[in-house]
Parts: sequence; C-alpha cells; structure tokens
Amino acid sequence: MDHVVMHNGTIGANTVTNVVIIADSSGQEFADGVPVIGANVCVDAGDASLNTNALGAVDLNGCARVRNGRMDIGCFEADWCGKYSQKLSGRKSFAVVAADSQVVLEEGADLTIRSGMLAAEWTNTAERTRTYGCGVEVTGSGVLSVTLNGEAFATLARTDGAQRLEFSNDAATNSLVFTYTPSEDDGGWAILKEFSFQGGGFVMTLK
Repeated sequence: MDHVVMHNGTIGANTVTNVVIIADSSGQEFADGVPVIGANVCVDAGDASLNTNALGAVDLNGCARVRNGRMDIGCFEADWCGKYSQKLSGRKSFAVVAADSQVVLEEGADLTIRSGMLAAEWTNTAERTRTYGCGVEVTGSGVLSVTLNGEAFATLARTDGAQRLEFSNDAATNSLVFTYTPSEDDGGWAILKEFSFQGGGFVMTLK
C-alpha cells in the first residue's frame, strides 16, 4: 500500500522542500508507530514552519517534537540516542541517555551539539579502576561546559582547539553532561568524538 508524504531533504542529488512523493508503505519501517532511522523517509523530513501551536513541543509519546535538528513527518519522533551511542562508542557499557533537539548527527560527519546538552553514562561492572576519555572540539564562538557526576569538569572554547578529556575511577556509573551555549550568530558548534576506556590506575588528567 502506498501513502503520500510531504518530503524535505534529498531525492537523488537534489534538495527538495515540501515535495509530495508517493512512498511504498511496505518499505517504510516503524517500531510501535515510530519511524525507524535509516529505513523510513519520514525521519528528519518534516517542516517545523508548518507545525501548529496545537501540536505543541512534544509528539504523541510525550517526546520532543524535534530531534536530531529536524522534525519528523507524522505523529512520532524517532529516538536518536541509540545512533548517538553507536557513533561515539559502540560499547554496551556506554549510552547516550538524553539529547536536546539541536544535537545533530549527519551521515559521514561527527556528532555535533549546535545548542543545548547531551547526557551520557558509562557503566563499570568490573569493579576495577578505568581511565575514560573522549574527544571534544569547539568550532563556534560559544562555550562547551562539561560536568562529571554532577560536578564541573571542563569548560572549552574555540581557542582551546581539539582536546581529549580523561578521568579515572572505579565508580559503577559515571555520568557526563555536555552543554554547548552558542553566542549570537555563532556559526559553529561543539563536536564530540570517540569515547573509550582503558583498564589500570592512571591519574585523572585534563588535556
């Protein structure tokens, strides 16, 4: 069965806006009504300017109406946290647990925070000291603030260049929150790169 959608994005090599296309519904994947990222043309294809106040800021599941920087077509927004987790680490012990609407992952690119926050957790069931690290960089004129387990950990600006943040402990769970506050007409963002860990008893470092 076919259905009609208004598509924003790319068709072949062309960028399109509010183009009506006929999509084969048998080829569009959903999970409990939510479009599946990478397998549904509705993901990130909505037009926020066509949203009405009646729809509000959340979808029918109560989740943010905009995720990954763009609204989806339909009543439900796809959850990008799993994709973010896979991009940054791929380990079962690492998970992105929350992300604001302007955390964006584009195909073939690094994960960026245009504005707002991304929260992640490392779990450690081995009960051994581990040294954790991640890559960060600010390309905009704003400020990236990082907290570790609720405490201020790092503050970075564009002048700091690319950095690798590291810390060591044996905690069962470590919570990290990255918050980028852009300046007016910022023109850039914060970039998050590979999250990894090593065993051993290294001293906490911030480079």
